[in-house]
Amino acid sequence: MKKYDFIRFGGCVQWVNDSEGTCLTMQVCTPPYPINDNTKIALILSNVNDFIDETGQSYSVNASELIPLLTPYHYGYWNALQQAFANEANPATIKAMIQNSKFTYAEWLLLMQNSNSCIPRLKQTINMLFPEESEQSLVISWNDQEYPAKYLTIFKGKREEVKVLVTVVELQNKLIDNGSSIYSSKEAEALDNTIYYYLSEEEMKLADDEIIKILEEA
Repeated sequence: MKKYDFIRFGGCVQWVNDSEGTCLTMQVCTPPYPINDNTKIALILSNVNDFIDETGQSYSVNASELIPLLTPYHYGYWNALQQAFANEANPATIKAMIQNSKFTYAEWLLLMQNSNSCIPRLKQTINMLFPEESEQSLVISWNDQEYPAKYLTIFKGKREEVKVLVTVVELQNKLIDNGSSIYSSKEAEALDNTIYYYLSEEEMKLADDEIIKILEEA
C-alpha cells in the first residue's frame, strides 16, 4: 500500500508504542509486501537509542504503529517549499518541488501536521498530487477550521471522465463574503478554483455513487 511507502528495508522509522508511552527510532528489517495496517514489521533499535541497553533485541509491531522519521532535511525542504509558495512561485515550480523531493505522502502529511503555519492552498496542492492516499481522509483546512472533502471520478469510462474535488457549502460561504460573488481574499479565490462542486452536509454523507449522480446531473 502506498500509505506505507516510508517503510523500507534498512530505513529508519518512529515506533509509537502507546502501551508504554514511548516513541523510539527504529531500523526496519526486511518488511513483507504488500503492507497493510496489521502487517507485522520486524524492527531493531537504531543507534540513536544507544542509551537503551537492549543491543541486538528485535521487535515485531503492526505497521499502523509506525510513522516516518523526519530529519532536518525534511524540515528544511518544507520551509523552502512554503517560502516559494508564499512568494507566488509558478504552480509548475511548486509541483516540481513536491515531486522531486521524493517524499512519500506519509512524510508530507506529518510535515503538515507538525506545522503551525502551513498555507491551506499548499495543503491542497500536495493532496491533489497524492489523490489515492489523501482522498480517504481528506479535509480542507481554512482559517483554523476543517471541512470534509473528497475526490470523485465523474463520467467514468466516457470521453468526459475527470477526477474532481468536492466539499461542503459551509466552506463556500467562508470563501465568498456574505454570499456575494466577492472573494474574501486572493487565497480564497485560488482555493475555490480547485473545487468542482459544493454539497450540503446531508449530500456529503451520501454514498459516492449517489454523489456522482448529483454531480453528473448538475
